[in-house]
Amino acid sequence: METRHAALGALGASPLLVVPRRSWRQRLLWPLLLFGVVALAASGWGGQQAAALSIEVVGRPIAQKIVDHAEVEIHEVRLAPASWEGLQARAGMLAVDCSIDMSVDVIYTAVRSTLGSADLHIEHDGRHVGVLSTLPLNLGGGGSVRLAMAGTLVVEDEEAFRHLVQAVTYGDRFSLQVAAMTSVVLRGKENGCLLSKGTCATVGTWKIPNVRFAKTVNLLGARGFPVTLQEFRVRDMPGEGGAPPIPGAPIFIELQAQISNPSSFSLSSLDVIDLDIHTDRNEQTGVDGVRFVAVRTPPGFYVARGTSPWWPISGKLEVPPRELDMYSVSSLFARLLKHDASDSRLGLSVEMRGDSRRFYDAAVRGLAISAALPPLQ
Repeated sequence: METRHAALGALGASPLLVVPRRSWRQRLLWPLLLFGVVALAASGWGGQQAAALSIEVVGRPIAQKIVDHAEVEIHEVRLAPASWEGLQARAGMLAVDCSIDMSVDVIYTAVRSTLGSADLHIEHDGRHVGVLSTLPLNLGGGGSVRLAMAGTLVVEDEEAFRHLVQAVTYGDRFSLQVAAMTSVVLRGKENGCLLSKGTCATVGTWKIPNVRFAKTVNLLGARGFPVTLQEFRVRDMPGEGGAPPIPGAPIFIELQAQISNPSSFSLSSLDVIDLDIHTDRNEQTGVDGVRFVAVRTPPGFYVARGTSPWWPISGKLEVPPRELDMYSVSSLFARLLKHDASDSRLGLSVEMRGDSRRFYDAAVRGLAISAALPPLQ
């Protein structure tokens, strides 16, 4: 772990997300310098010496300047189970595909630039979480551009990952440190060189390796994923295929749930989540809440940003024997009916027992969020 932190330190993982606005002189300096080098190369000055100067002496500082001064704003991070989910399960790995919607403000250059594919080391609170392997990113010739970065995150430290999940679930804002050694490709004629036609024909493509990428990225948390419940129904357990209710079967529970997600993350293909619903802990008496319902989400369940549609949640009454001895079902329902008569909402705690998808299962297992029970129907 110390070696990894030392390596990240060598990459210069410093807060570079917010860079002071550059003056017009700073914005013009590097394009003019690059223009001069290209002009020398185009004139044939020095032959191989000019090529060496352009790439080794000028090319790398220009590429580093492009990356260092890039201002990044993350709009949304869309997560989906990795396309090779079956393989990762057999290998004992945790991975998720990421599509990151962001804006990047890049200094103006005389040619277009592309940030090469990279293995981005992700840290949170000084702890290494994993590596995000990304595809190349076209930065254009300068100015503000809206981009989509695609890649796959592989978790390397599950404890650090769980710590990050806590920040995403309950936090208001948090930050990630991102660092890598990558390459920058400066492209000429074939990708819209901004110089004259004759000069562009001589520019070609310069690939500058060993460019340091280091940013701190600020993201929004979900503030507990606030949940609203409605249409809580209690009835006999239905039979298979519309058959009559099963005598002596557990009591069947149905309700509708709506989730608010103010975070930077959209969670697609969560699929089926198993949930235990508890009455809230009584802070006055110190008595823990009673688990009284075991339910699950429908297949295809997902949580996008903003407010979700109403999802049907169903399951059965399930009170553990120890809690039956302490409270009994009748006293529990007496409490629910008393709450129903008062036309108020009863506070609940919803604990996630697991998910049908491997990555999400590791993320959500054991998390608890707050909800409120509407009057019985």
